[in-house]
Amino acid sequence: AVVSTQSTGKQKVASIFFLHQYNISNTMQPTSSVLFICLCAFLVSVQCTPSRVLVWMCLEICGDTPQQINAEIQQITDNPIITAVSFEKYTLEKGGLFADFSQTYNLTAVNKLLPPHVQRFPMLSSYPHPPEFIDYMVSLFQNPMPFIQSAISEAVSNNYTGYNVDFEPTGNATELEAQQYAQFLQLFASEMHKFGKLVTVDVASWSQIWNFTLLGKTDVDRVISMDTYASSFTYFSNSITKLVLDIPLQKVGVDLDCADNNYTVADLKERFQLIDKFQIDEIDIWRAPVPDLFWQVLRL
Repeated sequence: AVVSTQSTGKQKVASIFFLHQYNISNTMQPTSSVLFICLCAFLVSVQCTPSRVLVWMCLEICGDTPQQINAEIQQITDNPIITAVSFEKYTLEKGGLFADFSQTYNLTAVNKLLPPHVQRFPMLSSYPHPPEFIDYMVSLFQNPMPFIQSAISEAVSNNYTGYNVDFEPTGNATELEAQQYAQFLQLFASEMHKFGKLVTVDVASWSQIWNFTLLGKTDVDRVISMDTYASSFTYFSNSITKLVLDIPLQKVGVDLDCADNNYTVADLKERFQLIDKFQIDEIDIWRAPVPDLFWQVLRL
């Protein structure tokens, strides 16, 4: 293993790169084993960093000005720890149709402004959350291919990494609709994968539309929990515990809401320690800009 440390104020950040990930105990000499054990003990006291950090950009929908959006893009550019960005652009319309609503809301076209190092996942959003959105979803379930074909065409044309599906119906959903949603996501993911594109989905417990057990069995690439927006650490902890029971660990994303929660450094460290405990490798931050407070915990 190669270890580097970088001083940051009173803190030290450790970066460790394992050259041999398998059978390491069988290949170590006694002296290197001692070094490895000491290194692990050292790392326990250092805040770990997830390997994937996604940040959402809400853009003009949340009232951001062009100056603020430019500053958000600069922050993303300056911080390679941010590996992916999801931004408002597309929605589902009446009849289950794919639609670009960026002109309707005069959204900044950030795709070409983002730095090369970040993956791009435009949102498939339910904004402005009409009460009949669940009906739009039912239409989609009945005839999914026109939507999927339009989405793939846009993804290929714009060189997107994939999509972040954020359908949040405010109307009551049924068990059957939850099953149909999982079936749609399975089909969407399988069709997107044919073109080398990814599908992530946002989930929560407040609607029956999200059946965690069924979603965990799909080929969706990442399942991101919005339950972990919670300001209560107890609820945050319970939400992660529930998530990892049904979703394969390598697909789990944990959402942190920096827009509405007044986190302290202690709050964030407590959450990151739990994320590390479960060995979850992705956090997702709602929303840009990432507050300075986060950089005291998020380190390269």
